[in-house]
Amino acid sequence: MSTICANQDLFVDLNETDAETVSGGIVRRGGAGQNEIFKIKNQLPFRVAYIIDGRARNLRPGQSVLLFTNEGGNVTFDSLPFRPRFRARTVNAANGREYVFQFNSSTFRPFDITLADNGAL
Repeated sequence: MSTICANQDLFVDLNETDAETVSGGIVRRGGAGQNEIFKIKNQLPFRVAYIIDGRARNLRPGQSVLLFTNEGGNVTFDSLPFRPRFRARTVNAANGREYVFQFNSSTFRPFDITLADNGAL
């Protein structure tokens, strides 16, 4: 406990760039790319399953998650979740952005979904 208190002043003045340098990122499954941080929210009334950089996850309605990756930030999901077959759509998430799962209003089908860019974090 005393070590934590003694080192607390060390991290007070760190900004985001310095923190990234200190953390150094991770190398997993060959992912030596640039570190990316982005947020995904679910604005739909149902759970959404998605795959990010090869790992399956899901979001409950209203849930959001802040993601850190150095493997590209590719988010794959089923754009027609209530139809037979998996219709993959992939979005390459950009660093420092927020994305939302929402209904796709540009189609005539009522339950088509999309992952839309919602602006900066």
